[in-house]
Amino acid sequence: MPYAKMLAANGFVTLEPRLYARPGQWNGYNDLSKVFASLKLLAKRADVDPTNIYIMGQSAGAMLSIVAATAWANKTMNDSGAKFKAHASLYPMCWPYYASAMNNPSRRVFKDYPQDIFQAWNTVPIRIFVGTRDGFDNNDSNTCAGFVSELSDGKQKNLISIVKYENATHGWDHGETYSFYSAVACKGRGCEITNEANPEITKKGYQDVLDFMKAN
Repeated sequence: MPYAKMLAANGFVTLEPRLYARPGQWNGYNDLSKVFASLKLLAKRADVDPTNIYIMGQSAGAMLSIVAATAWANKTMNDSGAKFKAHASLYPMCWPYYASAMNNPSRRVFKDYPQDIFQAWNTVPIRIFVGTRDGFDNNDSNTCAGFVSELSDGKQKNLISIVKYENATHGWDHGETYSFYSAVACKGRGCEITNEANPEITKKGYQDVLDFMKAN
């Protein structure tokens, strides 16, 4: 994983859990349990400072990185005695979060989580990196900001920042351009979207993620 190589080159120990049993198989509860199992494993390592462990995810992993900051996730799954210091979320699908914040959660996407999951948080820095042409959010780059604006936890709201990349699609850092149909794209209506490789934004994204972690 290029991000892991970049972070390792800058002094980070990195761990990349395998989330899916097979490509595209989303299971929010099981995948989230792997996130916290990874935290527990890292916190026990002699070469890791347990007070400086970060989480970064892309796409579905980006969604997990946001959920992992909630109080429910930590109470339910975190028995490590540690917590993530900061959460980086690259091109998450934000429309289900916004719907949940508006008390209209997508049970298709968040069926594994309680309806009030976004009411209480661990109070940690979160940075969300979005492209202005992400087909999952129907090219509406304000969807993530809309979710944040609806949060009732003022302390957590002030700890969430958003970085926008102009003209970037979902998966701008995948290294290839390809199209596919997703039933949850276009804000849940279902549509075909295109992920366009963007080397320039990919390079900037590497640096922006690194800067975020170093700043926290």
